Amino acid sequence: VVSEFMPGNMSLATVETTITTTSMVSAGENNQAVIIFNVKTDNALNPLSLQGVKVDATGTTQLAYIKNARLFSLGKVATFSITSLVGEIAPTTNEFSVTGNQELQEGNNYFALAYDVADNCLNTSVLSAILKSVTVSDAEQTLANQTAATLTISNQFKALVGNYAKTIYDEWQYTDQKSPYNSTLYNYENENCVVTFTPAVANSVAELEFSAFDVYYSNSSIGTKAVFEVYSGNATDAANLIWK
Repeated sequence: VVSEFMPGNMSLATVETTITTTSMVSAGENNQAVIIFNVKTDNALNPLSLQGVKVDATGTTQLAYIKNARLFSLGKVATFSITSLVGEIAPTTNEFSVTGNQELQEGNNYFALAYDVADNCLNTSVLSAILKSVTVSDAEQTLANQTAATLTISNQFKALVGNYAKTIYDEWQYTDQKSPYNSTLYNYENENCVVTFTPAVANSVAELEFSAFDVYYSNSSIGTKAVFEVYSGNATDAANLIWK
């Protein structure tokens, strides 16, 4: 059926939170999604704009643990992405606003609130967020459902290809990434994974305690022959090797 209609000016239909996180993160991790919400509109003429959000982080263990708060536009799909930044702020009060300007489309408009986690976050600490309201074309809209989202700190580094650095303010766990093909094995690769743990307190040292240890060493001449090495300091040279 083909019919004729007169297009109308865009109006706000609803604002609703679609995802509230209750996940575990580590100190120093950036762009950790906390809340995904949808600003739904009707019609397309004279489009409205999202100008900001108001967030309540009262449940956070220490406000300074939220290094930055960022607002991202996700478009039509509620899949987290950091490609389209709307605004950001380093919060100084428990209730804060992230402002920007994002033109809305007809229908669904998904957005995500994300946190940068401070390097000095301690295990079991919590970073919290409640989406209180959004501002659309100068009109503040208070959300009816104000569910708290949380990021809980579990300081853990899973071995990844590349070079990484972690500052130790608390106990860290070093572990492996499990194989996608066999969950009892780690995901071995013919690449280096280097992580440097640096104590936050000057003149202190890092202590390693092993509860389990396995490396993959192939019987084949062309397979992976893993090597695990521990160095003192920042350089991976023979002079600093203390265990292999």
